Parts: sequence; C-alpha cells; structure tokens
Amino acid sequence: MQLMPETAIQYKVQNVFDPRQNVEGGIKYLVDLIKLYDSNTQHVLAAYNAGQEAIRKYGGIPPYPETRNYIKKVMATYSKSKITTRTKIYAFYDENGNYVLTNNKSLWEKHKKKSK
Repeated sequence: MQLMPETAIQYKVQNVFDPRQNVEGGIKYLVDLIKLYDSNTQHVLAAYNAGQEAIRKYGGIPPYPETRNYIKKVMATYSKSKITTRTKIYAFYDENGNYVLTNNKSLWEKHKKKSK
C-alpha cells in the first residue's frame, strides 16, 4: 500500500515495511476515503493517489497526469462507478509464512483445513 508518513501515523502503522501493518492501515484508509467520497470510485482513487487536499483544491479529480493515468489503469479492471464495501475479507498465513488477505472464502477454508 502507498502510505504517506502522516497517514501511517493516523492509522497506527508503526512499520510501513511490515506487510500486515501496511495492508491493514491501507485498508482502513481506503474505507475512510470510500465513506468520505460517498463511494465514488474515481474520487476515491484520486484522493488515494494525489491526496485529499488535491481533491479539495480542484473540486474533484486534479489535472495531474499521474493521477489521471492511475485512475484510467484501475478503471480498466474495475469499471464500477461506486465502490461497495460489504465484501468479507479472510486473513491467514500461508505455508511460507506470508500474510494473505482474500475475499475468496473457499481459498481461506482450503488453507484452514491444511493448517489443522
């Protein structure tokens, strides 16, 4: 996840290089952005990429090429205008010790059975 130092502090991420802390902090940040921008996908992406201040300054998506390209890239695979947040996320450590977050319940159940 891309967490600026102030954002990491706000979401209590003590070590941005710790994958678990980083992803959990990033998810909390994205959930807050989704609420703030009423689930508007493009505004959430713009705020995540360019910062909330840029959204305020320009009254929407800023004219930055990097941000506009980022939005285009993401929208190529996620074309919904609104982001839904009711997806259940499952967490586990895989056989290599990697922390895995997934919305695939069968993958989680499969791994859960292996670890017993």
